[in-house]
Amino acid sequence: MSEFNKIDGIKYDNEKLRLFLKEQNEYYDVILNYSHKEAEIDISNAKYLDEEDTAYIRRHKNPKLQQEIALGRFSAKTAVSALIDKSVENINITKGVFNQPVVRVRNHGEDMNPQVSLSHCGNIAVSLAYPDKLIIGIDIEEQLGEAKADGMKLSENEKVLLTTNNVEKTYLWTIREALIKCLKVSVFFSSDVMEITELVCEERCIKGSFKNFSQYVFKAWKYNEFFVAIVYPRRTELLDN
Repeated sequence: MSEFNKIDGIKYDNEKLRLFLKEQNEYYDVILNYSHKEAEIDISNAKYLDEEDTAYIRRHKNPKLQQEIALGRFSAKTAVSALIDKSVENINITKGVFNQPVVRVRNHGEDMNPQVSLSHCGNIAVSLAYPDKLIIGIDIEEQLGEAKADGMKLSENEKVLLTTNNVEKTYLWTIREALIKCLKVSVFFSSDVMEITELVCEERCIKGSFKNFSQYVFKAWKYNEFFVAIVYPRRTELLDN
């Protein structure tokens, strides 16, 4: 990972990944952004927030949630900016019919329309900006509390996979959330629909696939004390730098 940049009390880093579409021998750049909030965001004066952002944020009365949304907007716009080489002031993030983020870019004459998936948790946000030929979901979560972890519904196979590989339940929760974002839906499926049937532990991450969404695979890892997961097409190979 490269050194962090810093602006307006936010420390951030953009990491370039590549997805290789095997049968077409094509490579696609993907930008993974991590953003850390180190100071209160001035929502009224932040340069990366436009009028639509501010109005949306103000509709939420919880100050903590306002800060998280503002940080998420920064992360998403910064990732898209790095992907298409446009300033964040030219990038607008709106909500689609299923509450999925929709990217609009002023004066963007390219064939590729950038897409973004984002997630925020407290003082950290993550985003993935990617070309519209792909579909990817990302999620970040903090360690589940004991009651929430104990209340998770697991299939017998998932219980075996987690126990055999000594994998925490928070990983599974994060993977499920990333799948929902990949599918761009606003409802949480029942746990059996999102069942994991394969789980492989590697040195710094875990990988696997789903029973009912065989066209997708996942990769998950720890980032400091947080859990991060991405879900992406099986037909592609994720290449890390």
